[in-house]
Amino acid sequence: MASASYVQQFGEFLRDKYRKQLEELGDSYPKKRSLIVEFSELEKYNTELADELLENPDDVISACEEAVRDIGIIDSQGKLIEPEVRFASFPEKNFKHRMYIRDINSSFINKMVVVEGVITKMTDVRPKVEVGVFQCVHCGNVYRVPQPKESYGKLFEPGPCSCGRSNYKLNLEDSIFIDMQKMQVQEPLEAMIRGEQAKNIDVWLEGDLTNRFYPGDKVLITGILRLIPPKTKGAVYSIYLYAVNIE
Repeated sequence: MASASYVQQFGEFLRDKYRKQLEELGDSYPKKRSLIVEFSELEKYNTELADELLENPDDVISACEEAVRDIGIIDSQGKLIEPEVRFASFPEKNFKHRMYIRDINSSFINKMVVVEGVITKMTDVRPKVEVGVFQCVHCGNVYRVPQPKESYGKLFEPGPCSCGRSNYKLNLEDSIFIDMQKMQVQEPLEAMIRGEQAKNIDVWLEGDLTNRFYPGDKVLITGILRLIPPKTKGAVYSIYLYAVNIE
């Protein structure tokens, strides 16, 4: 659950600065599903919250999305909107979280970074479980398990059932899916040092970020640096960017 303090602070910020945008989003939801928040606007309003977004993005973004739900904007069908919140407009200079792909290192794990690059590969869009509905194969009890965004594609099941067993079947019909896509991004030519091979990184996209970009596009990616555990026991992890926003 998101920090109550973060939720309260974002609620005040959004009501003050983004009420009109939220109402407009309600008119076009669910065709349009994202609220774009300018980092520069947040930084002017609450420097500490802006800094926390960079250092602890998962909790802070979750709090912002909870604050949006608490505001209670209704769409044209009378349903509460639950948009993704995407952040943009980060500083171009003297900003340690904006870097070349080659400069990404372990100090930025689970933190927000901004990188520029050229798309070299794209996968097809695939369905990914967002909320899994699991049924115990022994007693029939049903459990809903929201899948963490940092799940790197792994399916998280419930803990032991009340019957004491832990054998579940995923109910595909009742589970909620979200579109996801992967792309590989290579650093721009101006970042390359003579004689060096261009560096690249995998980027995972979800929701309304999918099917919008193509190989050859030059993009600015705001994302969270995540780890993929090795397939066998080992100490070396792979990395990828979970896309928060792409411009």
